[in-house]
Amino acid sequence: MSAITPIRLGAAEQALIAQLQASGATAAAERLSLSGLPTRRVEAYHYTDLKMLLRAVPAVAEAATPVSGGAFTVPGATRIVIGNGVPHLPATLPPGLRASLAKGAALTERDDVLVRLNGALAQTTLKLDISGALTSIVHIDRRSDGPAAHVNDSAHVFVADWAKATVIETFSGSDAAHVANHGSYVSLGAGAELTHVLLDLSSGAATNFATAEYHIGADARLRTLTIHVGSGLSRINLFARFEGEGAHADTTGLNLVSEGQHSDITLELSHALPHCSS
Repeated sequence: MSAITPIRLGAAEQALIAQLQASGATAAAERLSLSGLPTRRVEAYHYTDLKMLLRAVPAVAEAATPVSGGAFTVPGATRIVIGNGVPHLPATLPPGLRASLAKGAALTERDDVLVRLNGALAQTTLKLDISGALTSIVHIDRRSDGPAAHVNDSAHVFVADWAKATVIETFSGSDAAHVANHGSYVSLGAGAELTHVLLDLSSGAATNFATAEYHIGADARLRTLTIHVGSGLSRINLFARFEGEGAHADTTGLNLVSEGQHSDITLELSHALPHCSS
């Protein structure tokens, strides 16, 4: 019989375990307590040693925290705010765009600590259904406001067969030392076209994590642009799965960092069928 040597847990890991336990995610809490946050020994996190880089995690965000003004304005866009994890549906929407709310998180299960944390702690998902050629840009304004908080939020975007759209997601908030973990599930029907922009404008004191999961149907075309400007620590996961013949994706990333900032954009591709391209 061999004994398992317990790992040493840092303050951030202990805070996350306590938050998972409080949310009822006991399995996720137990897994994190045994494995800890990933180090550079984990291939997917080779350039982002979370155990070393993430030193503290504040309390889970209060839903009642007021939403401040946006850090980025897209002229003529339909702006939908997710403030401290809570989506705020606008009074009116353009033709071809429907918005609703669903309980829980949108990302599917996978072996990734940020995905597991988002799945356990995100309470409400913003659901967007897009049909036809949507002429208005959709701006999902994800904000972490008020005093330092741990924010988890979720969005589900479905682009119907042969529909076309542009969706811009921005991450920003107050100047406090937030830890934000955003999840986006994006599904493209047959022949659909989507331009998806992820723009991190968080303050230098903030930590910003984001995961975008793409499911790309037959003959669908996805274009993504990921830009990191603000937060001191940033990690953005892109998981793309090609699920039909002729599915295609163009992915581009840009890190605009200065001294003391750490940014990582990671892309993982998978194919359900041949004749898909990236």
